Amino acid sequence: LFNVSMDVDDEYFFPESKIFSWKRVEFGEFGADSKTSEPPLDPLSEMGAIKKYRRSRNFQAQQKGQLLKNSFAVLAQKPAMSFSRSPYDYDESDAAAGIEKETDIKKQALQLQQFSLLKNDGARSTSLLRFHPYEPALVVCGSSDNVSIWNAETSERMTSFSNENPKGTRMTAAQWVNEATSSLLLTGSNDGSVRIFDGLLEANDEISREKPSLVS
Repeated sequence: LFNVSMDVDDEYFFPESKIFSWKRVEFGEFGADSKTSEPPLDPLSEMGAIKKYRRSRNFQAQQKGQLLKNSFAVLAQKPAMSFSRSPYDYDESDAAAGIEKETDIKKQALQLQQFSLLKNDGARSTSLLRFHPYEPALVVCGSSDNVSIWNAETSERMTSFSNENPKGTRMTAAQWVNEATSSLLLTGSNDGSVRIFDGLLEANDEISREKPSLVS
């Protein structure tokens, strides 16, 4: 960030800082005509570091998901084939045989094994499961109003709380909201009520052990 300029005839020289020019370019897009309502965060600040981590985390998760999708694309459901074919149609039996062989190989690669067993004590049954797309947080909803948050990597129940829907009703929906940033939890019940909880993840996106707060 410094330019050093000196004349051969000068005995002393002063470094010329370029930080002002750098910051002017960096924040130049934020102004009266900017579409953003907030200035960009300093990447060295706490919130700036969190934002940078989330951007990198989300990108890596999306890249891994795309690789898995491409790797097992052969297992995707195929469109229904028409049984009427012309005698001049190309015979695709050899190609079909090759695809079938590749499909068998991919199916063998999907031989899954049990990773862990989560015992959701306190709930009569489990009705809904929702994985966080970027963090190892798993939402487990019981048949009435019990909600538990698990760490899917360590098989540990981090917290449990009541959805507080009326007696005789049950939860019918659970969904992560703004999971790329603030990670809220939305729940719905068959009485028509919808609740939004905050605080399931801490500021650094680790799973919280505290009970979340009802924000709406």
